[in-house]
Amino acid sequence: MDNANVAEQWARVDRLLDQVLAMAPSGRLAFVEACTGDDPRLRAEVLALMAEFDTRGDLLDRPAAEAVSRPSTISELQAGHRVGAYRVLSLLGRGGMGEVYRAERADGQFDQQVALKLLRHDAVEHLGRFVAERRILARLQHPGIARLYDAGITDDRRPFMVMELVQGVAITQWCASNGASLQARLELFLQACDAVAYAHRNLVIHRDIKPENVMIDGDGQVKLLDFGVAKLLTGSEDEPTRGAPMTLSYAAPEQLTLAPVSTATDVYALGVLLFQLLTDRLPWPTHRLPVAVAIDKMLHEAAPAPSAVARPDGSGPVGRRLLAGDLDAVVGKAMRKDPGERYATVAGLQADVRRHLAREPVLAREGARWYVFGRLLRRYRTAAIGTGMLLLALVAGLAGTTWQARRAEREAARATATKDFLLGIFSANDPRIASDRPRGQVTARELLDIGTARIERDFAGQPELQIELLGTTATIYGNLPDEERYAATQKRRMQLARAHYGPAHPVVIAGMVSEADAACLRQDYVRANQLLAESDGLLASSGQDDSVMRADWWRTKARALGAEANRKEERRRAIERANALYARLAPHGNGYAASLNMAARDSSEAGDHARARRLIEQALAAALSAPDRDDALIGLLHNNLARKLEKLGDFIAAESAYQRAEELARQTYGIHHANYWLTLAYHARMLHQRGERERANALFARMLAAIPADWKTNTNDHWARELYAESLAAEGRPAEAIPLFEASQASYLEKTQYEYDLREVRLKLGDAYDRLGRTADARRVLAAAHAEYLAREAPGSQPAMRMRERWGRFLLDHPEAVSVDLSRAEVEFRSVLASDGPPGAEAALAQAGLARIAVIRSGPNAALEHSRKALAMLEQVQGLHDARLQPRLWLLHSHLLLRSGDAKGARQWAVKALEASRRYDAPGAASLAEAETAVRVSTLTAARADRPGKPSASMH
Repeated sequence: MDNANVAEQWARVDRLLDQVLAMAPSGRLAFVEACTGDDPRLRAEVLALMAEFDTRGDLLDRPAAEAVSRPSTISELQAGHRVGAYRVLSLLGRGGMGEVYRAERADGQFDQQVALKLLRHDAVEHLGRFVAERRILARLQHPGIARLYDAGITDDRRPFMVMELVQGVAITQWCASNGASLQARLELFLQACDAVAYAHRNLVIHRDIKPENVMIDGDGQVKLLDFGVAKLLTGSEDEPTRGAPMTLSYAAPEQLTLAPVSTATDVYALGVLLFQLLTDRLPWPTHRLPVAVAIDKMLHEAAPAPSAVARPDGSGPVGRRLLAGDLDAVVGKAMRKDPGERYATVAGLQADVRRHLAREPVLAREGARWYVFGRLLRRYRTAAIGTGMLLLALVAGLAGTTWQARRAEREAARATATKDFLLGIFSANDPRIASDRPRGQVTARELLDIGTARIERDFAGQPELQIELLGTTATIYGNLPDEERYAATQKRRMQLARAHYGPAHPVVIAGMVSEADAACLRQDYVRANQLLAESDGLLASSGQDDSVMRADWWRTKARALGAEANRKEERRRAIERANALYARLAPHGNGYAASLNMAARDSSEAGDHARARRLIEQALAAALSAPDRDDALIGLLHNNLARKLEKLGDFIAAESAYQRAEELARQTYGIHHANYWLTLAYHARMLHQRGERERANALFARMLAAIPADWKTNTNDHWARELYAESLAAEGRPAEAIPLFEASQASYLEKTQYEYDLREVRLKLGDAYDRLGRTADARRVLAAAHAEYLAREAPGSQPAMRMRERWGRFLLDHPEAVSVDLSRAEVEFRSVLASDGPPGAEAALAQAGLARIAVIRSGPNAALEHSRKALAMLEQVQGLHDARLQPRLWLLHSHLLLRSGDAKGARQWAVKALEASRRYDAPGAASLAEAETAVRVSTLTAARADRPGKPSASMH
């Protein structure tokens, strides 16, 4: 069950349980039965919780032994024990209220190991806390938080939850084992902050942040665990988690005094965690002190500065010199006794850590002029060293103050000029000002045109401001999209930048890389490569190879390489180099998110969908934490996450991700932008291949209506219609699909976005020709596609296997020389089955092809063995595949059973195929006619075989 459904289920449980417990006991059972008549799972949850409440009474007033009817001895579940749909593998750990087991899915739906947590028999007093944890986890979906997959009640009436299995070590242990640098420790800490900040945005306080609950997985990613004592900000102070257990060393003063907690409580614990990451020590040695003394120190003594406890011999993780100043101040502010004096939010704590990493002034030390100036000096690589340090600092402070004042005046003047400029533009739309056109009717695009024309006139003497405004204007034109105005505005901006800054200035180089990226979007790869070559030399000659701009360059270079055949390895290396730079220099940014997204796409194309999903989740985390948050990019990442999820077989989560992507695309770019209608296309294709034909076609209709008739940016419009055409052909409407495929082929011949576009559409077009009976056209197009796939795709890759199976099936259907084409088809099918990749739908179809060959060469009995294997293989396919493959294989099996003399069995399989085709296919589809014929023939044959004195089919 995905998180959204779990959350909805627990919301229903909560509401119903509140109503039930407010009633007299005599009427509760009937009320629950009436409210849950159509949902037995909901009924079971509520009745189990009612039983626990009835049994335990007031657990604060009664000993636990009196409240529990079961024995208090711990009974560990053995390997193989079933809990719902899961099979226990081994015990992972035991805590105060629960046991956690490694388990696996046991119902054949998914191949997945999970963490199974259930309430211990002897811990019924913690029932409320356990239920609260399930409710809280159900509302959290973040890459840095261990996910809740499922929940339920065991046979012995204990609640359980199924969570993501995190295999890793505590953050402090990971840092020690890997000799992590200061930057690496701070980057991991920022990841932990991301997860906590997300929980806070969802009104959840963790209340037990400590290294054991901040794990680092095998990919080096943070996972926040154990919300067992977490609290909902919307909850009452009397909820089950009040007075919950705490870990003394990380507890905030308000926890120790049982005062109300808030998000500041987690800020305090994060401060302690940061202290420990920086020093390998805790602020107070609570393990060596009596509890009362330890609590007194924590309540009344200021926390020591990290630099004060750092080892003087330099053997600690971070030297004193690096801790003194910024990091001492950040930790001190996070750990202040008064919650109101700490960082107001986790985001504030994160921002200060990032300022430190960027060598910018941290707000924790706000007010020290000499410090601010010193940080500015270091940021710009200047030092003030010597015996006259104090005097120099004072002089520099005065000079810095004067300089900053002048800079502030300039900035104020620029702000005023910009404000006047904007007011001037929007006055063009002011209905109070006379004009030859009603001004309220001027569009946003027209206002942008007005503004662009005025930049040259109004800011002729301020080139920096001109360059900045033209850059913003060009970006907006690019997003509209308006290629002509984007190109003109960007060209003028670059002319001014070169004249004012020189050819190697970062503004100039960044503009060139940005323009190259835009050229890739327009599929103008000649222009993109020209700009990349020129900017490459400038980056190298100006010493900017180790910069975020170079990371942007590598990412754009990888995009350009994606359009060229046989350069996949170069593209892979380019993405790796971009990601390495981003991870070190800008891990919280949109550039890193976009680069990780490209790596995920390539992993998915290589068949590693699990890695692709991890990369997309990492990309989402980077985009969500970016200072300049881009919701359009986040929507695109949700779309791509959905595509990875569907390939892994998690269709419920995929649908949720598609819906989120559609919502963000609509809210950012609007319904006529490719981000929106491409998401609709992918979502509709998933529904169609899952057999939800009506829902899919409704989405396709919305997609077609949203695509602009004059779309010229790239070939995305043809790709969207190609997905629609693929569905049309699959459901039995190839005549409608062929014109769309042919239009895509013509467009790709003119300019291609990805190097595989042309062979992909030819495979689909050849298939549609074959379905329509245009055999000669099908042979020509499929043969060309087959040759290109084998030349361009890696041997054994899923795209190559899909092509080989389809070509083998065509040869079998339309042999020119029977014995020759039969052998050629067999070679194709056996090549598919020999692939090392995970078994896919292609393998099941190839096995069915061997069944057809076997019935010709050896008879129906040998063929049935292949057919049974094909059916079993299709059942094992987890990722997205066309549901129509199932009735196709059922029809083949029916045919073979009929040939073997089992007419009744043949009829059963034919009826199943007909029922499925009626759900999946369009009226009049050839598949329906084939299934109807199979049912009719098998029915007549079975009836004839049952007549006395009539020979059976096997006797002919």
